[in-house]
Amino acid sequence: MRKSLLALCFFGCVGFSPVNAHAAAPGVAVDWSGLYAGLHAGYGWSNLDVELREPPAAVAILDGLGAPTGASHDLNGFLAGGHVGVQKQWGRWVLGVEAALTLGGVRDSSSESFSSGIFPIAFLNGESSFRTEISDFMSIAGRVGYAQDRWLAYVKGGFATASVSARGALDGEACVFILCSNFNGAFASKERHNGWVAGGGLEYMLTNNIIVGVEYSYTDLGGRTHAGTGTLDTDIGTFSGETRLRVDPDAVHSVMGRLSFKIGP
Repeated sequence: MRKSLLALCFFGCVGFSPVNAHAAAPGVAVDWSGLYAGLHAGYGWSNLDVELREPPAAVAILDGLGAPTGASHDLNGFLAGGHVGVQKQWGRWVLGVEAALTLGGVRDSSSESFSSGIFPIAFLNGESSFRTEISDFMSIAGRVGYAQDRWLAYVKGGFATASVSARGALDGEACVFILCSNFNGAFASKERHNGWVAGGGLEYMLTNNIIVGVEYSYTDLGGRTHAGTGTLDTDIGTFSGETRLRVDPDAVHSVMGRLSFKIGP
């Protein structure tokens, strides 16, 4: 009887000892499901071609005088914004959707001097400049991820839109014999381009509520013709009218660091 009690005590104590209970307990599962919101910041770059198309008479005169009516730019700049999303985990697969607003922008400017005519009968000297920018990005994209404990690798794709602006200026002096006139022209346009975004990233769950990561995005906004306004100030008067510029941006590339806060399962 005493041996039976000792055996029962032995197996009971081992079965419920702290060491054995810890070994038998399942590991704490990392669940990526839930709402989340956060901030992101990084760097972007692109290329863009801009060309003044209208008014046709003004473009023809400028081309004839050798004044540049277009430019090719290498855009770059810092970007930052916020994002909010929701996702659900099934096994190792994580599906979700995310909306993002990114401020800042990628931009560039250029200038070029020109001179034409026959001195001193008639001549023209001046400088042509352009400034372009892509800013205020907005997107809504679906995400498909594969989780490995606290790591999540994902790809994304969806709708994107951004503001694209182009400005130009023309400054100089025109002379015919001894009659000379200074001139100052300017034109500008700003429109939203709609397109799509694709990319991917890698995230790590520091705690059950804090997620850090890095993400690459490829944003294609397409080209379009902008309607704008233009003015020309001279010594004999001021002229104004409508202009049209062809703006063709290449895809915008960006790399962002991310900090997200998970809001419950």
